[in-house]
Amino acid sequence: MYKVSKTHWYPKIVSDVLSELDSLKEGLAEEQVAVRIEKFGLNDVTHDESPNLIFRFLYQFKSLLVLMEGVILTAPFRHSSLAYRSLLLIT
Repeated sequence: MYKVSKTHWYPKIVSDVLSELDSLKEGLAEEQVAVRIEKFGLNDVTHDESPNLIFRFLYQFKSLLVLMEGVILTAPFRHSSLAYRSLLLIT
């Protein structure tokens, strides 16, 4: 696995960047592409499997502030007064 370049490309002029990367404005020739794919591999990004929907929902309540907002916003629906009183004791 190759490391990410620490070079800041944005302040450089285009001709300098192209020469450092051994490239052309028109792109790479087929032979250069084949050599770079052999050397570096395909330009693919791997993604971890995303958590399921239930876990993502429950993860939203990791913060006490979010939990307090949920209780306060749903108070007009007359949910358990015990939960509401316990929240008031915490704050």
